[in-house]
Amino acid sequence: MPSEYHDFNGGIDAVRRRMRALALKWISRTRARYTYRFFTDGIGYIDQQIGADGLFEKGLIDHMIAVSKQYRHQALYIDVGANIGNHLVAIAPHFKRAVGFDPHPVLFKILEANVLANGLEHVDLYNTGLGQMKCNATLVESATNHGLSRVKDFSKLSAETFGLCENEFSIKYSIAIEKAEDALAAYAEHLSGALIKIDVEGMEAEILTSLASLIHEYRPIVAFEWFREEQPELTQFIKQLQGYRAMGCFIEQSANPVRRLLSNLLHGRRYELRDMSSCDNVSFFPLVFLIPEPVKPQ
Repeated sequence: MPSEYHDFNGGIDAVRRRMRALALKWISRTRARYTYRFFTDGIGYIDQQIGADGLFEKGLIDHMIAVSKQYRHQALYIDVGANIGNHLVAIAPHFKRAVGFDPHPVLFKILEANVLANGLEHVDLYNTGLGQMKCNATLVESATNHGLSRVKDFSKLSAETFGLCENEFSIKYSIAIEKAEDALAAYAEHLSGALIKIDVEGMEAEILTSLASLIHEYRPIVAFEWFREEQPELTQFIKQLQGYRAMGCFIEQSANPVRRLLSNLLHGRRYELRDMSSCDNVSFFPLVFLIPEPVKPQ
């Protein structure tokens, strides 16, 4: 039996440890100044961006808050695909009530912790996915980025959409899915002043189809992620939706990585919001806003 154990070895191991400790100490001091508290693991892309900036997609979140204020839809915020709560934690304080749905069995625990750590007592959380019908399904996740998880049974997006191979989605979980219409009908009295955000990696059309009658009746603002070429059915949904205006929110940036880096260094990264009629050349939207037009008097 060994007579002694080490926390770390001497020499190069001690130097590496000291460098890591100093880096983590600097990061911790930086994060202590951020507005929101998040439990993150640093592996996923979302976690890394939260560590670097305090929020992931802050510009997009600012657009969501601005749109809800402009159109006075601040009664209820619904986050379908809440992940660890990045958007929910930042947006919920601007609404009277908020709801988050996420089927991931591990990340949901972190979502609960992040909502609790930020004192958001007016937020309801549900550990379930939403779809067109109630069922069980399989959630597959990238081993290197838990921000990329999709329902294998129903997602319209392939692994290649995210620059990955199918075998890189190697982590699997059994999850429950509820019918989206039934889940949101429980909040019907607040839907006329609601903002519904849907980011579910390829099930947006299925959820919107289930919610169509509620959208028609209560006219909430709806925002969803859209890979245009991979999800053509969303084009048809937008065309058929009456009394709504579609606005696309996207990042204007070069496909060339060097030019993109230089642009970010010189100008930062910004999200533009335009009428969809002027977005024909845009292939990916972090969010498309469906905004109800004012009802004309009879």
